[in-house]
Order: sequence, then structure tokens, then C-alpha cells
Amino acid sequence: MLAHLRPFLTTFITLAGSAGLLAQEWPSFRGPGATGVFETASLPTSWDVPAKRNVRWRTPIPGLSHASPVVAGNYVYVISAARAEGTSGINRTAEGVVFADDTVRHAWTLFAIDRVSGRIAWQRVVREGAPQQPRHVRGTYANATPATNGRVIVASLGYEGLFAFDMSGTQKWHVPGPRDHKQMFDPASSPILFEGLAIVQNDWQLGSHIAAYDLDTGAQVWRAERNEGMTWATPTVVGTGDAALVIANSPRVIRAYHARSGREVWRLDNRIAQPVDRVPTPFAAGALAIVAGGGGERPIYAIRADASGDLTPVSDRPGAVAWTTERGSPYLPTPIAYRDLLYAIANNGVLTTYDLQTGARVYQARVASSGATISASPVAANGHVYFTSEEGDVFVVRAGRSFELVGRNPLGDVTFATPAIVPGSLIFRTATEVISVGR
Repeated sequence: MLAHLRPFLTTFITLAGSAGLLAQEWPSFRGPGATGVFETASLPTSWDVPAKRNVRWRTPIPGLSHASPVVAGNYVYVISAARAEGTSGINRTAEGVVFADDTVRHAWTLFAIDRVSGRIAWQRVVREGAPQQPRHVRGTYANATPATNGRVIVASLGYEGLFAFDMSGTQKWHVPGPRDHKQMFDPASSPILFEGLAIVQNDWQLGSHIAAYDLDTGAQVWRAERNEGMTWATPTVVGTGDAALVIANSPRVIRAYHARSGREVWRLDNRIAQPVDRVPTPFAAGALAIVAGGGGERPIYAIRADASGDLTPVSDRPGAVAWTTERGSPYLPTPIAYRDLLYAIANNGVLTTYDLQTGARVYQARVASSGATISASPVAANGHVYFTSEEGDVFVVRAGRSFELVGRNPLGDVTFATPAIVPGSLIFRTATEVISVGR
């Protein structure tokens, strides 16, 4: 390995294994480093929200959002978009896609919830007005998960813009969203924070780009233009300092950018036979970056930390790409790497596990019952992996090389959002509530 890449490999491994060391923090989508892993004692594997068993608190939240909860210090933060009272609409179809006809006045609100009691500490209206474009009927006007470093909270509302707040909810700055968009779908990629930057991937059909903004002022620091097709994946920073990279998924080219400058470091052509769209988020797993597919043929790539340049075709760069599968990636949920295995749950509830180092399939099993749908990404802790269905059931699978379903636990409400983990409890965002379950 080249000498200048050794620091990156070290920090890559450190970041991937550090989730359990960042006590009480779940700062962005999928938690620390987007790994979805947080080792903590006394995490429950059995509960029943409707029966009030192992439920610490339930807090009603008005409006709709698929954004995940994030946690910093003593508070859980969630975003929501609530339609003004007295307004209504019916769904409509355009170009084969069903849209919700509710482009009426909404209030986008940021909530801070005490993570011990569930009491709403404060709520701040971020924006009021009519959405610029109808949402997909399965989406919301608040799809993107906020991100925080314990000093600043950043929330992306897509066409409404990018907003930053201090920890009391006072707005620091606002970067307006695009005005000449004419898009088919609503955006969902969540912001991420790196040192003093907020980084956002905006792969809309027009004006696609990834950009970094100064956390204190909102000034644009760098911007990389893109033409990658429809992408809802959240980017991920791997590594630290000058060795840190931003990895961005897409249905055309997967790219890694230098986190401080936006300079492209490596690329991998992702156009298989049917490049449709991409949803799963890249993440670090030991010395590998795992990048999964979306629509069409759904590959999984395990890319080595010291990759550089053009990695296409994969067959010519075996030293850069450790392994790949032509199929096997979920469409919506991001896979999770945990204890030497990669867990990939399909939307229909079928789980496939792979050896993390070789990509060899270990087992395949149905987790959720036939007819269930899984959109949330899995999380893991204490030897268990948690899978949440849209129907509001959480399936707990024991980590290991053979399948063992430990339990099926009802939340009692429709759930799209990926849960957060804090010491001793899991925090879920359902269609109507934020719920903390714990012993």
C-alpha cells in the first residue's frame, strides 16, 4: 500500500468500528458513520407498544415524515411537515406515478424531545407555505433525516432548501432550494456533517450536484456538478481529516470525493443492464466501503479503502474491488455489516447474508411474513439485527451464520423511518408518534 494511503486506511477502520464508543449519540441517518451499529447494554429484543410492554414513552408528532430520529446529548430531534387544518385533496396519477394532491399550506417543524421522558422540550416552525411540487404518494414533504454535531442541526427540505439551527432551534442560515426544477419525484437524500461542513447530495433530474456548505455561515465551500440520474441515497464520509472521502451512490457512476475540496478520487461505473435509480446509502465496514444497488439489476460492491482512479471494469481492478454481486441488493433498505457478515433485507422481507470479506452467500431466509413490506434500514446492537416493516412490526434476528428469529414486536403504526439507538433503548418514528422502547 502506498504510504500516503495508510492514514486513510487506519481512519477508515477506526470510523467503521467506533460506533460503540460514541456514547449517547446517533447524529444522522443510520447513526455514526452510517453503519447502523451501536453496541449498548440492555437493549430490548421484546416489546409490545399497543400493550404498553417495555415502552418507555410515546410522543405524538403531527404531520408526515419518513425522516429518522437523531440524538445528541439529552434530546431526540425529528422533523415533520403538517398540512394546514381544513385542507384536503385526492391522489392523482402522472406518467404512471401516483402523487398525493396536497400541495396546500404546510408547516415544516423541528422538534426536540427529551430522550428520557419523551416530553417535547421545544418545537420550531422551519417554514410555512405550499410545497413547490406534489409528493409521491409513498413519500412525504420531510423525507430527509436531519444531521447534528451537538452544536448545529442541519435539515434538508428538498425544494424548500437547506436549513441550519443552533441547539435551541434558532435558525442560523438558509440556502434556498432550486426554483426551476420540474422534477417527477421528491428528493430524500439526507445531509451529512464533516468537520465544519454540511454536505448534501442533490441528484434531481435537472441541476444535479453534490455540495458542501460552511456550518457557521451557509456559504458554499465546494460543489461538484453531476448527471447521475435519480438518486435518493444519502452520501457518507469515510475516514477523517485530509484523508476523508465522501462516497456518493448513483445509478450511473459511484464516486468518491475528497471531503474538503470536492475533488474526485475514484469512480466506478454502476450502469449494469438497467440503471434505474439508487436508494441504499454507502457505508464503511472495516477496510471496505459497501455500496449497494437500487432499481433494475441490483449489485453490491465491496470497495477497498485505498482505491483511486477509475475502478471500471471491476475485473481489471481486483485489488480495488474486493468482491461484487451482480444481484442481491435491496431496493430501498441499506444493508448492514455486523460481526463479519453483511445483512441485506429485500422489500418483501427476504434476508440474504454474505461473508463480509469474500461476498460468499451464507444463508437466505424469510424474516417478515408474506405480504409485509420493509422500507426502513436495519440497525444492530448486542448480537442482534433489527428489521422494521412498514406495517409496524420489528423483527429481531440473532447475528450469526445461521438464521434465528428471536422475536416479532409490534409498534402499532405504519413505519417507514429507520430507528435510532441510544443506551438502553431503540427510538422509532412511526406515522404518528416517536416511540422509545426499552426494558
